[in-house]
Amino acid sequence: MHATQQTPSNATQAQQPQAAAQKGARQPYSIELFLAYHRLAGDLQNENVPRGGAEASAARAAGNHPEVLALQELFGNNAALRRLFSLAVENLQLHAHREAIFFADKLVTLTDGHPLLVYLLGETYFANGDYKKVHSLFARYKVLNRNANFQVLAARALLRNKQYEQCLSVLDLPLEETTIFARLEATAHFLRGQCYESNENKAFAIQCYTDCLRKEPTHVEAFSRLVDSYLISGPEREQLLAALNFPSEDLWLKKYYAARVRDADVVPEPPGARPPLSSRRPANQATQMAEEKPIGTAIGDSSTVRADNLFETLSSRNNLDILCIKAKHAYARYDIDRAYELCLRAIREDPLCFEVIPIYCCCLLELNYLGELYYCAHNLVENYSGHPLPWFAVGVYYFLNKKYETARKYFQKANLLDRNFAPSWLAFAHSFAVRDESDQAMSVYRTCARLFPGCYLAQLYIGMEFLRTNNLKSAMLSFSAAKDINPSDPFVYNEIGVILYKQRMYAEARETFMTGITLAEGTIAWVLEILYTNLGHTFRKMKDYKSAVKNYEKVIALNPRNAAVYFSLAFTYHISNQLNKAISFYHKSLHYKYDAPFVQDMLNKCLSDAAELPWENVYNV
Repeated sequence: MHATQQTPSNATQAQQPQAAAQKGARQPYSIELFLAYHRLAGDLQNENVPRGGAEASAARAAGNHPEVLALQELFGNNAALRRLFSLAVENLQLHAHREAIFFADKLVTLTDGHPLLVYLLGETYFANGDYKKVHSLFARYKVLNRNANFQVLAARALLRNKQYEQCLSVLDLPLEETTIFARLEATAHFLRGQCYESNENKAFAIQCYTDCLRKEPTHVEAFSRLVDSYLISGPEREQLLAALNFPSEDLWLKKYYAARVRDADVVPEPPGARPPLSSRRPANQATQMAEEKPIGTAIGDSSTVRADNLFETLSSRNNLDILCIKAKHAYARYDIDRAYELCLRAIREDPLCFEVIPIYCCCLLELNYLGELYYCAHNLVENYSGHPLPWFAVGVYYFLNKKYETARKYFQKANLLDRNFAPSWLAFAHSFAVRDESDQAMSVYRTCARLFPGCYLAQLYIGMEFLRTNNLKSAMLSFSAAKDINPSDPFVYNEIGVILYKQRMYAEARETFMTGITLAEGTIAWVLEILYTNLGHTFRKMKDYKSAVKNYEKVIALNPRNAAVYFSLAFTYHISNQLNKAISFYHKSLHYKYDAPFVQDMLNKCLSDAAELPWENVYNV
């Protein structure tokens, strides 16, 4: 491949990575290369240096790297240079970065800027957080385009320094060495994608991340950017996963990606306006926890771990990433109790597990666990005040206290720290929606839809705001967009069904609600309550009273204390002239909610109607 890194708008040049690798492709520089010479030169006089066996063979293999051989030739028998090199590498290994910089700088001066030692000094600058110095150093010694190692490290440093345009310029430099290690090429695509994403050029960012994964399917961070930043929709994720070619030893990673794809539509956020047409309620019974072994418990001999069962083994041993996926799945099924239990298992193992904390915070909000939420937020702020997640947690705490303006300030602070943190954006919008500040809420939801094109919740909530103002056409457009992104959420079909119901398209509404019920099978009970209730209303409007009664009875079986459904059942019996049953269910509705004047009025009307009919007509239907 030619050294120039193409932008997403340009065609990718012909590449021969496998053939190049067989002919001795340039491997990426790493600390292992420096250690290889360090060990082979015999500078470490202690027992930890491998002197035989597999480790010694690996060190000697790395020592055959052309740059290491060049170092051997450069140093020769010069003990002073070898000693400086040893001190630089040892301090870098021990994370004593300032000491490493000191000795590496002397090496560069004494060797008149040998490229590999310049790279070593750049590594020490990068490790110490002196990102601007990395680019300046490479530019001063004119090695920015020597090979992909220099290019990628300089680009990483510029990206950390938020110099996105300059980072892209470095990545576009033509390289002197045209042979590039596949992982380095994939990393260059990834860095370019991060620059485009930071500049809100989502289309180019998606293309770069996709190119990175196609070049190197094991680049987990590129996959995470596509999924966690909601850059692509559910069907697009499936297509990407099918297009990736994994070697046999990495097939477990494909299973991991598939599990991530299934949970990718979950964006943890305070409930705000969710769910529609019904207050949220927990299940009738607590979800039973399956017996799981503690995190880190060994299961069998590690020799039984193979590439084909690696993902299953990680799942059985409750790896934190797998627990996070399970928690997101439970949250996606609206099973808050189960999600909370899974989050708690992960939090007990790692109290600062960033992947699971957004779900954990929202579960605490749903369950009204104020004290636990306060402790979580306090712990995060104390340890990671420069990260958006602590301020999101603080915002959720104030949201739970109904101090929405204060919560809004902390959500906004999280957004300023990271514009690509989806939970804080949605929570920020909810802080307006919960106060019926529709214009501000719509503005933030639209920003969410722009920043996270693969997040269906932004479109869903935009539609709900339109529905609240009775703008049915615009609401339908938003709900349709949400369905295209995620066609498996039952609440999307519920909202579409509500619009069709309001438009008196009862047959279409019935089919839509039934589709939602099919998708909701296996979820928590109150989700089905909403769908069965709305389906019952639809059947009642179609004058199919028997079907309406059946659906209301299903809701009562799920929640026997639902006063609203008892009223709907009573009203259905009332208009179908089954007054004895209507009177009974009006009474039941008042039993569970006595302060309901309209129910009382309907009961009086039913009694009045019954009084005008013969006894046989009332009780012998």
